[in-house]
Amino acid sequence: MKQYKKDLLKGFGKRRFEITELHNGESVPWWIEEKWIINGLKSEYPFEKLYVIFLTDKNWESGIKTVDEILVTELEMKNYSDYSSKIAEMNMRNGNFNDKLELFWTEFDKK
Repeated sequence: MKQYKKDLLKGFGKRRFEITELHNGESVPWWIEEKWIINGLKSEYPFEKLYVIFLTDKNWESGIKTVDEILVTELEMKNYSDYSSKIAEMNMRNGNFNDKLELFWTEFDKK
């Protein structure tokens, strides 16, 4: 598991969420690199089940999927542009990851 995913997992753990399902490869659409389904454990958050979706570059054509954005939603995404149940998101293109991660958790914790 890549370090940024470990950092996310650690943050969800602090918020009393755990991964209950992990989907990748052939089991997800081309625009998703990986999808986690996480459940809250006696959490103070109003969510029992969330989706953590690692979106790929929209122009992806090579054999390696590159994560472009991380999105947390209340419902399963219907397509690449379905942000209707978004809780938090993080752009993975440019900038300092730790700064982005801090903003991500700020956005997540507001919900």
